[in-house]
Amino acid sequence: MTTGTGATGRTSVQASKIVKLQGPPEKFDHKGVISFGARHIIEKQYPQLLDLAEKGVLAAVQRPADYVERRDDGYREPEVVFVVGTAHFSEQSADDVRRVVEAVQPENVVLEVCKSRAAVIYEPTQSAGVGRTPNDMSLSGPNFAAALLRSARLGGNTAMLLRAVLSAQADRVSAALGTRSGVEMRSGRAAAERVGAQIVLGDRPIEITLQRAWAALSWRQRWQLLSALWQSRGEAADVSADAVEAMKDDDVISSVVAEYSAAFPEMVSPLLHERDMYLAWSLKRSKAVNGSRAVVGVVGKGHLRGVLYHLVTPDSSGLRFRDLVGSKNVRLSRGERLRRAGKRLALEALLAGGCYAAWTAAFPPG
Repeated sequence: MTTGTGATGRTSVQASKIVKLQGPPEKFDHKGVISFGARHIIEKQYPQLLDLAEKGVLAAVQRPADYVERRDDGYREPEVVFVVGTAHFSEQSADDVRRVVEAVQPENVVLEVCKSRAAVIYEPTQSAGVGRTPNDMSLSGPNFAAALLRSARLGGNTAMLLRAVLSAQADRVSAALGTRSGVEMRSGRAAAERVGAQIVLGDRPIEITLQRAWAALSWRQRWQLLSALWQSRGEAADVSADAVEAMKDDDVISSVVAEYSAAFPEMVSPLLHERDMYLAWSLKRSKAVNGSRAVVGVVGKGHLRGVLYHLVTPDSSGLRFRDLVGSKNVRLSRGERLRRAGKRLALEALLAGGCYAAWTAAFPPG
């Protein structure tokens, strides 16, 4: 069984409404968390996995002995959450994930994908991806129209444009590496099916992530970003070594964070830090994992430190879950609504043409 973690609805948050989430403080030692988990949990219960903890790719976070649930709906956090840090193009990571799932036999396996990107966890012959061999940015759905409508509803034309360009970038790096991304996510899905675990799609919908990243930028920065992304499209035959290395260790979204964080630091929070917190919430606080004995999470190495921080530091940011998925209830005057609607209509009409061009480049007919 595959389930998501409940984030739906299109966000219309403007830049001024975005709550900036900072990453873990410099003093936070996630390797210490991994060592602690190895010593007190993995070594005792799953000694065959100790080598993964020693390599720094497997952590375990146990529910505190004095745990008191603050919700009154009967919710109980999982007894223990295992987190595997992976590289999305690595067969070794795929084997690490398989070993952990088969040893732990968890009730839930939480994968760093969302419903919109679920195609990447299946082989091409099984995939619900639309149009071609799926990658990290591919649409998922029963057909092109349904997938396109869902993507547009969640993020609008802007998110679709960014996604199409990022999808083309993922394809170029896949071609340079000679392999397809998401191998460890496919391994996690297959292992979960073998042990009878529920598969949980634990990442925030990509459309919301891209829309929030867009909303965090000024108008000038938006055009600069589109220009930079568009220019990168033309580099199909010359993928930079840095881009290849970045995507060996993490996903296409995180590689964009690394590449553009200096020029657009406002994007780091929605593209990275917010997703860290969202993934931690999926692992420990979502309805999907309620009352579980054990949960295994599969996340890119770039997310491991942030996810562990939020797992071991409850309410570390003061941010509410709804802050991570946007708010549709901002009250505006009628005049302000009309002004914003007119501006958005003009911009999205312009972007729609670019979206179509980028889409056809990323998903060529036939």
